[in-house]
Amino acid sequence: MTNRPSSFIAPHKGLRLLFADVLVLAGRTDPGDATVLSDLLAKVRVLFLLLELHADDENAVILARLDERLPDAGDHDRGDHERLEALQARLHKVIEAIERSPTAVHLDALYTGLQELFAQHLLHMREEETVTQLRLWQMFSDAELSGMRATFMARLGPERSLLWLTWILPALRSEEARPLLNGVLAGPDDAFRERALSAVRKAVGPVRWAAMINTGDPVTGSTNGSSFSFNA
Repeated sequence: MTNRPSSFIAPHKGLRLLFADVLVLAGRTDPGDATVLSDLLAKVRVLFLLLELHADDENAVILARLDERLPDAGDHDRGDHERLEALQARLHKVIEAIERSPTAVHLDALYTGLQELFAQHLLHMREEETVTQLRLWQMFSDAELSGMRATFMARLGPERSLLWLTWILPALRSEEARPLLNGVLAGPDDAFRERALSAVRKAVGPVRWAAMINTGDPVTGSTNGSSFSFNA
């Protein structure tokens, strides 16, 4: 066990939650239910976008920095990313088939393909959280790792950061979620902050929201007329 910051746990928890949600929905969607089918395809697109963004950020920031201090240390993870992207690309063709003709056969193909993609990502993420993370701890200080996370957020921009947060925060323990939520509260853009907090409250639900903000040493703000406070 360690108290050092993880470079992977938060986004990986969010991806696991989204993967599980999409997989369950894919397994029970009736081809004739246009509303549920539309919801399924929208969530698959969000999943694929976040997977692509996450791999790109890891390649461009974490693995690139790791290679600078430990040459070729990122090769294995980059190879995994390429293999997983190829699996994902095949599913794009299945989605196109569903959009043309939503049949049970096509939905079964999507479900089977998502199972395989999820299984392979679980193995990949576990290796990053153990083998790659250990190398990062050996090569970088906590301040340097925090700097990498700040770089991620800057690369994403506000809209994609918000999309990430609506899946990451519901997947975290309250004490893990507070620093991320504190980052939203500390943002300079009032309009975006209000919209982000509203989206996060909806995503996590009232009970989880109360647990996330139920501490002292407040950072305060408001959304939809209600007030709240919590510490990082």
